[in-house]
Amino acid sequence: MASTLHGPVGGGPWEAVLAIRPPGPPFVEVGHRPEGWPPPEPTRAERRAGFIPFLRPNPSDFRPWSRPKEGERAYLLKAFAALGEVEPLWVGIYALDNLKGVRAEVGGLKGPGRIPAENIALRVLRFWPQMAGWRSKAYRIVPELLPPLAPFDLPEGATAVLWLTIKVPERSRPGRYVGWLRVWAEGRPPLRLRLEMRVLPFRLERPPKRWLLYADLLPPWRPTDKMPDSGIRADLRDMREHGVDGLVDFVRGRWEFKGGREVSFEVDELSGRIWGLVREEGFRGPFVFSINPLEEALKALSVPPPGPERRWPRPLLSAVKEAYKAVREALSRWGMRWLLYAADEPQSGDLKALQLYECAKKAGLLTFVTLNSPEFAREADRWIDVRCYNIRLLCRDEEGWRRLVGEVRRAGDRLWLYGSGSYPGQEGEMAENRYLAGFLFWKSGAEAMVSWTYQRTFGKDPYDEFSEGKFACLTYPDFGNRPDWSTYRGPIPTIQWEGLREGIDDACYVYTLLRYIERAKRKGKGRAAREAEEELRLILEALPWVGEFSERPLSNEDLNKMRWALAVAIEELHSLLEEGKVRFRPGLSPSAVPVRLS
Repeated sequence: MASTLHGPVGGGPWEAVLAIRPPGPPFVEVGHRPEGWPPPEPTRAERRAGFIPFLRPNPSDFRPWSRPKEGERAYLLKAFAALGEVEPLWVGIYALDNLKGVRAEVGGLKGPGRIPAENIALRVLRFWPQMAGWRSKAYRIVPELLPPLAPFDLPEGATAVLWLTIKVPERSRPGRYVGWLRVWAEGRPPLRLRLEMRVLPFRLERPPKRWLLYADLLPPWRPTDKMPDSGIRADLRDMREHGVDGLVDFVRGRWEFKGGREVSFEVDELSGRIWGLVREEGFRGPFVFSINPLEEALKALSVPPPGPERRWPRPLLSAVKEAYKAVREALSRWGMRWLLYAADEPQSGDLKALQLYECAKKAGLLTFVTLNSPEFAREADRWIDVRCYNIRLLCRDEEGWRRLVGEVRRAGDRLWLYGSGSYPGQEGEMAENRYLAGFLFWKSGAEAMVSWTYQRTFGKDPYDEFSEGKFACLTYPDFGNRPDWSTYRGPIPTIQWEGLREGIDDACYVYTLLRYIERAKRKGKGRAAREAEEELRLILEALPWVGEFSERPLSNEDLNKMRWALAVAIEELHSLLEEGKVRFRPGLSPSAVPVRLS
C-alpha cells in the first residue's frame, strides 16, 4: 500500500520516511534545498519523548529533511470553521532519536458542545519522488499522499507530518472548542498538543457557480470495468464531500446507421452503470461528456477520412449530426444536464473540430470547448456555448482579462475556466490549487471552474511512476491487494486535493458575505452593509492576477487571513441581524487580521 515505509536506502536517514524509494540513474533529483540550521535545544519533555513538534503555515514547505527553527516549535494548533465545514490542521515531528512505532490519538473537542472524535480523521503526510515533467529524467521529493495514520518508524534527524481533518457538526453551538492531540513512540512518554477550533455561528452558502472535475470514471483513464461499485461510490462521495458539482468524462455506446439519415444510439453497459451511480449520488451538475461519431459515420458511409483541411461532404455532415442527435435523445432519459466536449484545446484552423461542433450544435446539443488560445473560439463561435479558458491565459493580467471577458460576453457565450488540479508542478502544493479554484476563480467572474484530474492511472500501478510513466492524480488508489483493481477500496487524498476543497470554501465565504449584505440591506442595516461591501471590495481588489501570483505567490497563511477577514464581516452582520447589535470580541476586528500580499 502507498503508506508502506521502507528502510534507509542511502543518501540520508530521511529516505526512510519516503512512501516509495527514489529511482536510480538515469533519474536525477532536483530542487533539494537542505535546511542547514541547527534545530532548537529540546526541552526536557521533548528529549524524553524523542521529538520536537513544529508548525509551518504551508504543508508544502515540509520535507523529510526539514529541521525546525526556534520560532516554529508548536504546542497549539488553531483553526476556525463554519457550521458543517471541514478544516485541516497539520504538525511536523522532528526526530531527536531513532523512534519506533510513532503514533497519535485525538479525542473529541469540548466547548459549548462537542465535536466528537469520529469527526476527526488522523492521517500522515507522506513524501515521495515525483517526476518533474511528463517525460523528464528529473524528479523532486514532494509531500503529497495523505493515507490514514498507522504506526511508523522515524529515524533520528528526519521529519514526519501528522495531518488532522476536522468536520464541524452542522448543529454545533458556536464558540471555542478545545481538545488534545497525543503523540508518542514506543517506550516513550507522549507529548500533548492543544487543539483549538473556533466554530462560527453561520453555515456557508453555495453560490450558483459550479466546480467540475475530470473524473476518470471510464477506460482508458481507469479500469472501472474491473472495479467494484463500492469503490466507485467511495470516489463519488469523496468528490461531493470536496465540493465538486459536476463531472467531465466519456460516454460510450454503440451506433446503428441506416443510411446517413437514420441513426440510433445505445449507451453501453459500463457507461450506464457509471453514470447511473453518478446520478444516484446527487451531484448538482452540469456534466460534460466526450464522444466522437466520426469514425463510425465514415464506416457506415464507406468513405475515406477527409483531409484535415477539407470541408466534409454533405452526407458525412448529415450522418455525424444525426449520430449526435441520437446521443442527445439517449442521454435525455437520464434527466441530467449535458454538454458535449468534442475537442480538447483545438487550435486555429482545426477544421475537424469545427465541423464536429457544427454537427453537435445542429443536433441540439449544448457544446463545451477547452481553450489555451482564443482563436478557435472566434472561428467556431456560432457552434460553441461554453468557452472554458485556461485560467493562466484568461487571468494572466487585468488587461487581458478585460479583453477576453468582453469578447465572451459580446459573443453571448458562457465563461468557464480550467487549470487547477494535478498538472506537473502542482503535486504537493496546497496554496496554488486553493487560490486558483477559490479567490481567483471568484475574481474572474467565470461561472465554473474545472479541475484536472482525479485519478488518471490508465489501469497501471501509480506507485511505480518511474517505470510506468508519469501519472496525474488528485487522489491515489487504495488497494486491498496492490495493484489489483478488483480490490479497489477508494481514494487516498493528497494535499493538492485538500487545497481544492479549501479554495471552494474560500469562494463560499465570499458568497456567504454577499448574501448577508443583501439581507442587511433588506432589514434596513444599510451602513453595516456598506462597510462589509467595502471590506470585500478591498480584499478582491488586492488579489493578484496569475502573472503577479507567479512572481510572488500567496501562502496558505495569506489565504487564511483573507478568509478570516470575510468570516469576521459575516459574523458581525449575523449578530446584527440575529441580535440587533454587533458583538465585537477581542481580536475579531478585520483590522486585527491584515491582508498581506507580499
